[in-house]
Amino acid sequence: MKVNVGEMSDKLNSINNDLSEFENLYQSIFREVDIARGYWNDDNAEKFSSSMNNEKNQSIKLYQELSSRRDVYQFVKDEYSRSGNVITYDQNRKGDFLYRLGEAKSKINEAQNKLRETYESGLGFYSNFAAGSFQNVLNNVLDYYMRVLDDCYSEVNRYLSDFENIENRTKQKIDELQDYTYENYNPVKIPRP
Repeated sequence: MKVNVGEMSDKLNSINNDLSEFENLYQSIFREVDIARGYWNDDNAEKFSSSMNNEKNQSIKLYQELSSRRDVYQFVKDEYSRSGNVITYDQNRKGDFLYRLGEAKSKINEAQNKLRETYESGLGFYSNFAAGSFQNVLNNVLDYYMRVLDDCYSEVNRYLSDFENIENRTKQKIDELQDYTYENYNPVKIPRP
């Protein structure tokens, strides 16, 4: 999966501009129709006014549907923007990556045990320098790398879990959208005199 937050922001701005223009247009049109209705008073005006009222309701519904889809897009952009501008990851490799970090910890732990065995078997007592070096490696260096790996494991797991959570919440938001498309928009037939 690859998410480009900067590109999403640009597209979202374009969608917001288009929605705003659409809203202004339909409000203008129906405001003019309402004004014209005051000057025209016969059966055709009644039919036209009723038809335009249906058209207005459909326009409002279409605007709301498009806005709800935009809101999902906004949600995805906002959520992923907390993790960076371009995010690339393979959800299927989460277990593999965490397993490899666990393996690295295991190898360091093995190395610590071997050094400890070597030190305790008397090799470390041959010189003060060797004893100090062994103690430093055992108590500081390898512990430091274990903490780094623990931090990496926690961070990677948190990020990947966050991404999974975002994907699940996005799917839920998409599933909640009403099934309404432009093809369902039926233009009103304006009665002819």
